[in-house]
Amino acid sequence: LISQACTAPFSCKQQSTSSYERMGGTNSKEAFRTAILDLINNQQSVTTQDDTFWDRYWSDASLTTRDYFALVTPQDIKELREKASGNLTALCFKVVERINNATATACSGPNEHVIVLNCTRLLIRILPYLFEAPDWRLLFWSPANFAETQDGEQPQALAQVLLNSLADLLFCPDFTVIPNSKQGPENPDDLSSLDSCEYIWEAGIGCTVSPGTTKAIDSNRTEILKLLMTCFSEPLYLTPEELSSHSNRWLAHFCSPENRHVLPLLTSLINVVCSYDPVGYGVPYYYTLVRDPRGELVESSSQLLCLLFDYTLPAAHAHGGPPTHVMGRGQQTLGIQEPGMGNLFCSFVSRLHQNGDLEFIAKGLTTLLCNPLRQTYLPQSIKKIYFSQELYILFWKLFEMNKKFLMHMLRSPALFDLLVPLLYQLLETRTNPALVGMLHVGVFILLLLSGERNFGVRLNKPFTQRLYLPDIPKFTGTHADLLFLVFHKIITSGLPRLQPLYDCLLTVLVNVSPYLKSLSMVACARLMHLMESFATPWFLYAKSTNHYLVFYLLEIFNNVIQYQFDGNTNLIYSLIRSKAVFYQLANLPEDSCQTVQKRGRTAVPLPPEEHPAQEQPPGTQPPSQEPTAQTSGETEIPSQQEQPVPGEAEGEGVPSTGPEAHPVPDIDPPKRIKTIEVRVDVEEDSQPSTPVTPAEGAGRVSPTPQQVPPASAEGNTPPKEPTPPPSQPSPTPTAQDQLGQQAPPPEPPKAEDSPPRTQPHPQAQPPPSSSTAFVSGLPPHMANLENAPPLTFESSYDGPKPTKKGRPKGLSVNDLLPLHRDVGTSTKQLVEPATPDFKPTPEWVRSWKQKLPLNTILRVLQVLVPQVEKLCTDSNVKTEHEVLEYLKNGTLVGLLPVPHPILIRKYQTSESTEIWFHTYIWGVVYVRNFDPPIWYDSTIRLFTVNKQY
Repeated sequence: LISQACTAPFSCKQQSTSSYERMGGTNSKEAFRTAILDLINNQQSVTTQDDTFWDRYWSDASLTTRDYFALVTPQDIKELREKASGNLTALCFKVVERINNATATACSGPNEHVIVLNCTRLLIRILPYLFEAPDWRLLFWSPANFAETQDGEQPQALAQVLLNSLADLLFCPDFTVIPNSKQGPENPDDLSSLDSCEYIWEAGIGCTVSPGTTKAIDSNRTEILKLLMTCFSEPLYLTPEELSSHSNRWLAHFCSPENRHVLPLLTSLINVVCSYDPVGYGVPYYYTLVRDPRGELVESSSQLLCLLFDYTLPAAHAHGGPPTHVMGRGQQTLGIQEPGMGNLFCSFVSRLHQNGDLEFIAKGLTTLLCNPLRQTYLPQSIKKIYFSQELYILFWKLFEMNKKFLMHMLRSPALFDLLVPLLYQLLETRTNPALVGMLHVGVFILLLLSGERNFGVRLNKPFTQRLYLPDIPKFTGTHADLLFLVFHKIITSGLPRLQPLYDCLLTVLVNVSPYLKSLSMVACARLMHLMESFATPWFLYAKSTNHYLVFYLLEIFNNVIQYQFDGNTNLIYSLIRSKAVFYQLANLPEDSCQTVQKRGRTAVPLPPEEHPAQEQPPGTQPPSQEPTAQTSGETEIPSQQEQPVPGEAEGEGVPSTGPEAHPVPDIDPPKRIKTIEVRVDVEEDSQPSTPVTPAEGAGRVSPTPQQVPPASAEGNTPPKEPTPPPSQPSPTPTAQDQLGQQAPPPEPPKAEDSPPRTQPHPQAQPPPSSSTAFVSGLPPHMANLENAPPLTFESSYDGPKPTKKGRPKGLSVNDLLPLHRDVGTSTKQLVEPATPDFKPTPEWVRSWKQKLPLNTILRVLQVLVPQVEKLCTDSNVKTEHEVLEYLKNGTLVGLLPVPHPILIRKYQTSESTEIWFHTYIWGVVYVRNFDPPIWYDSTIRLFTVNKQY
């Protein structure tokens, strides 16, 4: 260096050269700012300038990432883009060339480290504004003329050179990894020949011993990972419609065999995330005193994994050749050949099968998820993580890609370490508009898990964890009780924009209901509260899809009665107490839709004591504005956005999304959520509760809104061409889409103008204590109950023993109060869910009323209601516990119809949900990268940035 300085010729421009040499001194920031202004104001091309001119943009060691974002403003980049496009192009080429040169020399020495880091920061600042303009997106796919190529080979594109260099730098000794002490033939000065598998960042998969690290190395890794995410962020500047047909060439190249570091990088990222312990040695408040570069690396690694796992090859380019574009300046860009193997990161993850590797991932991710739930005597004395959303996305992607990991998770004790934090997050985010997407992902995970039998069986484990759950009463029960209580709270006190999830929530409960051995009284009360809310006439007639929620709830009751009656006396007792709801539903007049009085949008709440049993119970916020569940086939959800209701974000218990509040993306919910119905074999733990004869099953009603077709040889429902409801388009279904789907109800006829409002139809009166008197008033499609033989419920319970004070006072029938009084009261105003253009007709009511699966429930009430009422009046029964003992010791021989088959609705991916997940993942990456604010001031088109939160 000294000899070069002595032999270098003196420049005639002494004054300008001295301004370059001021970099690094006290005026380094001013000098850098002057250099940026030179690019903007210099109308002549700067491509011929020497290295001294360019070094002032990245050679100053005193500049930090925040300095680059403060000194290079968005207006500067836009002016360069519009007024001095040649200078901006030359700057991009020079930055990539400098990074490539550093890679060729293994980034040796502190000066090279500074240059690479500063070049990385400069690209992070510039790239978002190049993606903003469609013409400038092609700049990095121009040939990199400075890159060395063999004879006859086509030169690589600038983006390919950059990505290859960054991948090499992630395994550069002394810069991003600790040098390996092993002696070998490798040349440390040539990263292209380095075996990166020997430099995995952390112990775990593919590495048994931790190689160690330093804070500087972790910080360098984080800088490069942020640049990679910036390179992949072109979808942020596309609309959701454009995203489905767009090929992200940056990700396509990085996930292809052209990247020789795919496997070591994948294992390094997974190991870093899964081995991270934010608490450390547990020193109180230690995290407030010392910066944690490892935590920043873990957060960036989890975000990059989400982006890599989310990349899929668009159908438009799956079999086509490489796209070729021509820029406006006449420069031809280079397309890349789409790899036939697809995404190598996903391919390698799908092959993980060893129990040790699967348990390492499950234990590591669940440990991080449980971190926000850790409680200490000193408030906020341990570090809390704020990237739970990324962890739930990783779980979702791992479940999708690796079915062995899903099966391992269902058998592992880590399942409850996933379930409990997930339910806690759902409970706390139900009133936070900024975290609606996280709640969707959590519900989708539960929907995916509920499609497996082991999940329902393991929910019977007692819930003994000492955890404060806001707005959840204390209970003694199982994890299934916790699931029911949280879902009830989401439905009754969540945001109105969560209404599209109601069918998903109830589908989860339907899937697990055949395996639940014992529900607590608290959970049964909440379940009956939902039944009372959804079965009210004003709610049923408000929308064309609201009655499906009643079908789901009836199916839950039927599954428990048929397969788990012996341990669920609490639910049977709840059915008896709320018998009027089912009587009213069975005798619902078809013409009542024309006379029922609909409530206003903001009706004055009634006092708790004035709510009749069949009316909307207090404390309930029914679905509104958006349609709820369709059928088990496909759900149509409108794409229009709903403005948040004032005051929703100020509720108590809203978790913090991070140390600071930032603008958040406002993302529409997925338009369609697909499930397929699969019949499962009856296992030992879900046998029918009582033996039946074939004659007893005559005339039974299908357990679902549609008639169940015969089972195929594989146990699934046969493929059938679905007919979407009138509100949905009619896409051409694939063979997988058709599997197991059933025909939806017939299309309702066009409704006539509704007559003037009159008084609601009176409630159907409960029958007297006689089964024959009761069945005589049943609808025609349930007439089989009239011819049923006399049935009796036999119980071995002898009743309470007489006390010394004599015969105790019997439990009055009036003491069997409606269950909604046990739920608690609220003065929260009800929201009218009615659709303005929907007018119900008697024909429409008849189309779904005759399919209500009420036979099993009415058969139970037919026998038990008279006997329980007689027990309460004639015997020594004084408490509800004695009634429960009477039911517990009873038998159901010859009482129930033939058990219906167990139908499990499994989640099925669709184009709508895939686009929603792409959008949501980029929304998470956007909102979690505000230090520095990479994309904040650019024009995002993928979603709307809401700056009100």
